[in-house]
Amino acid sequence: MSSMKRRGFATVAALLIAGCAESSSPSLEAPICPPCAAETPLAPPRPVLSFAPIDLAAALGDLDPEPALAAFRRQCAAWERADPAVLLNPRAAYAGRVQDWGPACAAVPPLSDAMIARGFFLAAFDAFVLSADPVDPPNRLTAYYEPVFDAARAPSSSQWAPVPAPPAWLTRIQLGDFDPTLAGRAFYGKVEAGRLVPAPPRAQIPDEPARALGFLHPADLYVLQVQGSGQLRFADNDAIRAGFAGHNQWPFRSVTRALVENGALAAANANAAGLRAHFDAIGPEAARAALALNPRMVFFTAEPIDARAPGPKGAAGLPLTPLGSLAVDRAFHAFGAPFLIKSAAFSGLVIAQDEGGAILGPLRGDLYYGSGAAAGRAAERITTPVDWVVLLPKGLDPRVAATAP
Repeated sequence: MSSMKRRGFATVAALLIAGCAESSSPSLEAPICPPCAAETPLAPPRPVLSFAPIDLAAALGDLDPEPALAAFRRQCAAWERADPAVLLNPRAAYAGRVQDWGPACAAVPPLSDAMIARGFFLAAFDAFVLSADPVDPPNRLTAYYEPVFDAARAPSSSQWAPVPAPPAWLTRIQLGDFDPTLAGRAFYGKVEAGRLVPAPPRAQIPDEPARALGFLHPADLYVLQVQGSGQLRFADNDAIRAGFAGHNQWPFRSVTRALVENGALAAANANAAGLRAHFDAIGPEAARAALALNPRMVFFTAEPIDARAPGPKGAAGLPLTPLGSLAVDRAFHAFGAPFLIKSAAFSGLVIAQDEGGAILGPLRGDLYYGSGAAAGRAAERITTPVDWVVLLPKGLDPRVAATAP
């Protein structure tokens, strides 16, 4: 999934519009680069993480860690190709280096059930209750899913909205190339006269039907854009995965909320079915204008659907595991780290393998629930406070690793 981020990047300021940091992303009504304030306000203090040891067996209880083990097994395979001495994430030094996870990966059983998975995690990891000060935004768990859509290969009266491929002008830069502490973060824009400038908002990006992956009902396209990936199933029984391939760096704005606010949609109809009926009633031209109320434009690439992969690829580059993969804020956490999360809506052991634009803060998580309508209905019901426990390989003390050079 993947998923969308903010904060100023001093080391690449020369590449951005003069004086316009990403932290001042323009609103829908603002010009692309408004005059910057004479004085930049101080950034809020970065939360300080605290780690308190806890008994893992007691914390795990009777929860089934098998989905997490499947996700962790794939993570270990990816680490085999990495430099053992490199930090998992320079911004999350508490997670240590690739080599610190070697013994745990070597102990991963080739096959497992709930009992084997439980034994593995208890033998290979220690657990620490994770807290942060200040907690802003507050600790919260939500969930997301991979939608499955009926799609068309050519536009029709109902399925006329093209699933957009990245335009030729879209440029992606890896911020870690300029500052190692920003490793894993990217910025999207366009190059004009040798300068990287902001991409235009959705309203100014023309459709390119000839390059579309397929065509959807506009309400389905909106859901696809929100979720960041999905499956397109065509009438000839062929299917592809529309995988996340970038965006225009503009902030997300809810179309349904905007339509309710301007009186075009009743609050009781602010859902997928209501949006579909509204778009059918107003016609394509007005529907295009409504979609443009969200200035964020997500682009997709066609990927084969592999029966061996349980879900779409997350930001870590690995297939997501239903109820075993979690999106986190990489400003604080490292991909591959297991977390035991407990809430009123869901409790379980999960692996950090994705990120998202709304997932901001050290105690904010987004659980991957799976593919299809049933997963979507379940995911929509999850929004709740959550307690966090991080698992780290035995011998890796986060209180020491976080302060190591």
